[in-house]
Amino acid sequence: RWTADLDGAAGLDDYAAGIVASPTADVVFVTGQLSTATGGRAWVTRAYSTGTGTPIWTRTIGGTGTRIDRPAAITIGPGGGRVYVTGQEDRGTGYAIRTIAYNAGTGATAWSRATATTGGVDVRALALNPLGNRLFVGAGTGTGTHLQATLLGYDASDGHPIWSRSFDPAPGLAPAAQTNDAFWSVAVSPDGTQVYGTGISTTGLGSSAMLNVAVAAGSGTPIWTQRRGGSVGHSYGTGIAVGPGGARIFVVGTLLSATNDLQVTTLSLRIDNGAKVWSRATVGSQPNSGDDTLSAVTIAPAGDRVYTATGVYDGSTDYDSRVAAFATGDGTQVWDRPYPGSGTGFDTWSAITIGPSGGRMYVVGQRRTLTVV
Repeated sequence: RWTADLDGAAGLDDYAAGIVASPTADVVFVTGQLSTATGGRAWVTRAYSTGTGTPIWTRTIGGTGTRIDRPAAITIGPGGGRVYVTGQEDRGTGYAIRTIAYNAGTGATAWSRATATTGGVDVRALALNPLGNRLFVGAGTGTGTHLQATLLGYDASDGHPIWSRSFDPAPGLAPAAQTNDAFWSVAVSPDGTQVYGTGISTTGLGSSAMLNVAVAAGSGTPIWTQRRGGSVGHSYGTGIAVGPGGARIFVVGTLLSATNDLQVTTLSLRIDNGAKVWSRATVGSQPNSGDDTLSAVTIAPAGDRVYTATGVYDGSTDYDSRVAAFATGDGTQVWDRPYPGSGTGFDTWSAITIGPSGGRMYVVGQRRTLTVV
């Protein structure tokens, strides 16, 4: 349909972190990180016309000097009036979780809220409840290299913090074990009473598990917690969405296969206890030689399909972006579309969304470009 590029300082890397469409399907909003001429990284949010890809407004914050400000996720209110973004703010001597509400039509800042942390922070995810009055952020918080997977609840009207809930590493870890755990994606039940998170939980030296949890939206009280994989290698969840009727959640991430490589795996889980209903792998052309990574998920408005966007290993150091569709009922693959990159390089989608009518899908990610001298 169209392609829109946004480039920072010449010769330096930029990336997209999240994408969301307006309820009226006429505007799509993207947030990401731009390199600066001073060596810093700024946080940019831009609105595009879905018909042509023409930019409507752009807002950039941070990146002063060599500071690294890292956006993580974006969502939109149910009425389409506000767009919310969250990420990591570099304060020079420490970090904070920064969440911003923008006027969707003009890009004007409605509010901006920083939640200070006691040490390290790794912000990854954002979700809004169906009423549009509560925001939930998924992160890793703690000190140094000892981060705990953390969910935070905020008042969406002004960004006021309501609760914070952290999950300890897996039992049996040595006290000095590095635990850079975090929630990488969050979702809310249709009735707004529960929040779901997926991410990573350290299980030992050189190993991690996919961490999936459900908590009460009002208080953050845990309802159920599970870890999948983690005996060998690094398993983790990167995307989560609530299925039709709120009876299931769908998680996408990486799990260790029988051939000892990490494969992109889509899971259908029961919403009441996290029990697995079905799982499906999306495999590259070299399934036994590399680790597939970085995945996102969304559900069709009709509730009959679940879509995943990812990067899969296709030989040597080559990763190609892929989009796949599965039936929500039993996981039957409906279609799979590769988007090969330019030679050897890391090409992957990082976020996916679908318009309210279900007619168009929007994906955003990273593409390696080649320079000819």
